[in-house]
Amino acid sequence: MKTIIWQQSDVIVDREVESDEIVKIIGQNWDKKTVHYIWSETAIGKTSLITKVIEKYDNSDCDIIRIKTKPCNDDNGDTAWYYLQELFDGITKYFEKLEEENGYALTFDNFLNEYNDDNVNRTRLASGLETLFGSDSKKGVFKNVCYMALKKIFKLNEYSTDQFRHDTSVESVLVRINYIGYVLKKRKVLLIIDNFQNIDRQSLGCFRDWINDAESNPYFILEFTHNSNSDKFDKQRDFFAELGVKVIKTELEPIDKTYIIDIVHRNVKNLSDDIAFNLNVVNHYEEVSWGNLRELIDYSVTYEQHDDTGEIENSDIENGTYQILHNIDNHETLAMLSLIIFHQGKIKRKSAEMIFTPGLDVPRTIHELLELNLIEETGDFYELKHASIIDQWEKHIDEFEQINTVVYGRTKKYYLGYLESSNISESNEAWIRLLYLYSEVEPFEIKGLLPQLESQIIISISPEDSWDYIKQLFDIIKKDILKNKELLFRLLEICYKLELYANGYEIFCFLEDSRQFSQSKLLLLHKLLYLSALDQHEEVVELFENIKPEISLESRIGLNMMLAFLSSYRYTGKIAECLNIHKKILNTPIYKTYKEYAIFLRLTNIYLPNRKALKYAKQSVELLDKQNNIYQKGKSQITYAKLLAGLGKNDRALNILRQAEEVLKNHAIRGNVLWVDEADILMDQGIYDNRVWELLQKSEFTAVIPYDKIAIIIVKLAWCYENNEFARANRLIERGQNIISLEPDHHIHALFYYNAYAILNKAGETERSQIYYNKAYALKEHSRYIKARIDGPKTKEEKNRIKHPWYIIYLSFWNHDIENISE
Repeated sequence: MKTIIWQQSDVIVDREVESDEIVKIIGQNWDKKTVHYIWSETAIGKTSLITKVIEKYDNSDCDIIRIKTKPCNDDNGDTAWYYLQELFDGITKYFEKLEEENGYALTFDNFLNEYNDDNVNRTRLASGLETLFGSDSKKGVFKNVCYMALKKIFKLNEYSTDQFRHDTSVESVLVRINYIGYVLKKRKVLLIIDNFQNIDRQSLGCFRDWINDAESNPYFILEFTHNSNSDKFDKQRDFFAELGVKVIKTELEPIDKTYIIDIVHRNVKNLSDDIAFNLNVVNHYEEVSWGNLRELIDYSVTYEQHDDTGEIENSDIENGTYQILHNIDNHETLAMLSLIIFHQGKIKRKSAEMIFTPGLDVPRTIHELLELNLIEETGDFYELKHASIIDQWEKHIDEFEQINTVVYGRTKKYYLGYLESSNISESNEAWIRLLYLYSEVEPFEIKGLLPQLESQIIISISPEDSWDYIKQLFDIIKKDILKNKELLFRLLEICYKLELYANGYEIFCFLEDSRQFSQSKLLLLHKLLYLSALDQHEEVVELFENIKPEISLESRIGLNMMLAFLSSYRYTGKIAECLNIHKKILNTPIYKTYKEYAIFLRLTNIYLPNRKALKYAKQSVELLDKQNNIYQKGKSQITYAKLLAGLGKNDRALNILRQAEEVLKNHAIRGNVLWVDEADILMDQGIYDNRVWELLQKSEFTAVIPYDKIAIIIVKLAWCYENNEFARANRLIERGQNIISLEPDHHIHALFYYNAYAILNKAGETERSQIYYNKAYALKEHSRYIKARIDGPKTKEEKNRIKHPWYIIYLSFWNHDIENISE
């Protein structure tokens, strides 16, 4: 047997011309904010080219930070914030190593010590109190009481440095985002990220602020593997171009066959050098590998198993990577490889050991996979060497199906156990892993995760990502509509609750088109809810008028239908109809026996003046508290606080909001409504510091619908006004202009235009500001506050709301969730 020895972990590729050109381009563009794509099909040599660029580039005047992500070519986008965490981990490790070598560096811990953030400040305070009180073993009753009281007052139990590194809460994610932004602002950074084709939406969105706020000009090299029939690159290119970034694309062509023999022999020792072998290598490169160097090297390693006749068949069986997989005769080794593939190419060492203990010799299997050059150890992870390994495994899945089945069972059992943990942050990864496992093997089992989907979705993944998983289940269960009726209606409820209105409406349309529920009042209720949420208010009003004679409004479904119509009547200016429903509900005793009566009390804020709606909102909170409906109680508290703030009772409103935040912290509610209202109250009190901006940032992360996104921009513009952040305001105005066409409400348009006018006028852009003033003026009849400013205030509330040179907009809930309603 001939021994094959690998020279190094990466395939060596000359690429001297390309690497010299890229080094030159980097030098020419440091004075610009630049995104430089290294683009090609899989395994053409992007990674080794970037390695050569790093070796050639003079790093004495910049930080070169390389970020490795999961080796996966599926182009579907990863779960939310995955790339953010990878970026954060890579940058923190870089600066920790730099501090070890050179003394002080911009480590994450040093950032926490210097950064002025409300959450971080509480961590500092917690550490100080621990030093002051915790080290005294004889501190006594009085000190104990003081210590516990201060921790409760400042919510110190919730914060720790380690939490900021790993926790999935919005607060911790925001701190990590700000750290990366701070590094890019303070340092000259060449940031290199691989597999950028798979970046998730949330992580990509972070680049907007990082690029806009950076004082220096960061240079990003993004390794991008192209998949046919994908427009992912074009979308990313347009995203960066809209930020004013210079986008460069270096497209790699396959290495010329002239260099192939040399590349193979320089990467693998003890290969045959006879004519037949070299001819077969060249033929294989042209007819099978098609430029894939990783596959070619694997073919060379397994060459002895082929007939040396010089002939080659163009078939999958000749694939070198597949041959390595096919020749593994140890089931335990295959099981470990299957496990890593189930984790999309990258698994924590600890998880692998836990899943396969007892019963499998983990060190031995890892050693064999390393010997075969299929994986590498990177820190605390086992990682596939290349995405082509996954490609070949899946292409020949029939051969590995039994191994996959056994590994799937082990992995499923392990993560289900983890999911039972009461600690959301600890069970979060297990939940995401199970979603992925089920989607690959047992999509129907996703239904068992629906409770976690609701309770953890805002912490774990984005609305768009959640729909990806919901749709997989929908595609399975829709094959038997009647059998899965209850589950299908549950999906409609969940989509509505998560504000996935367009996606939920897709499910509704399928059910309606099936004609199997043509007499269903519950399906009709969902139609009204979704049409209203999608701003089809005229259609909702017309539909209600047509169906009123056919339904029993006194039923529970009837009450929910009337509540669904309230926002549409309000949007179309039919306040009298809102008041008619209001009177009917108040004067009909049966309605008070339904759970939704408390929600009706909350929704009075849609059509009643603040002062009148206030008492109903308070009653709503009290009634929901008696029902022990924590989720709806929190939503009613937010509405109650909003009404208090509108009447100038800011301290009380702020206290109610803080109570709501505590109530809702473990519930599936997007915090944008709560946080933007808290920011509004602080600004109304004359507070315009970073704490307010952080609240608005948190709010923006969880906002879904256009109305909420515009509302956040309106308040951000007010913040920019007070802080003279004119460049940031211009970017916000541009973003608002892109969103505003998606929202038909003229009231919010008027407020946006007025705040744009105010800050542009302060910035001295008088001609441009007048354009926005004229737009606001034209819409004054749609906004009582714009009208009050122009025509004069008529009430104390209007006078209070125009006391600033800008507007803030409070949010509340204009629709309601239906919960477990049956026919």
